[in-house]
Amino acid sequence: MPKFKHDCGGCKFLGTTNIKYRGDREHDIYICGNEEQTHDVRDIVLRYGNEDHEYTSYGIFEGTVLSWTDRIILMNGFELTKTEEQRLLRVLCSELQNKLTQKDYRNFLIDFDGPGNVFYHPGKI
Repeated sequence: MPKFKHDCGGCKFLGTTNIKYRGDREHDIYICGNEEQTHDVRDIVLRYGNEDHEYTSYGIFEGTVLSWTDRIILMNGFELTKTEEQRLLRVLCSELQNKLTQKDYRNFLIDFDGPGNVFYHPGKI
């Protein structure tokens, strides 16, 4: 049951966080496809009060790393739009790239060194 009033007909309530975000407040979490369903990327809405302005929102998989709210979307098994899938792939690739060292890159490139290598692929990688 939501802790705060939220009257958007396009939102689905996911729960109230015990994670403090933006100060010392709890937040109700919603996924919003908007009432008209005109966007191909849904928003996460974090409501921290009953007043109209007491919320923050952003698109799913908007950052360069998976946020805790993005992980909630994935854990709940929501079906993703094509654009959301592309954004998720971009975020996951970005996270992987940030974790690879220069040695990892060199080893990866060595794996593609020619026809004798089991990983060789003559086309584009």
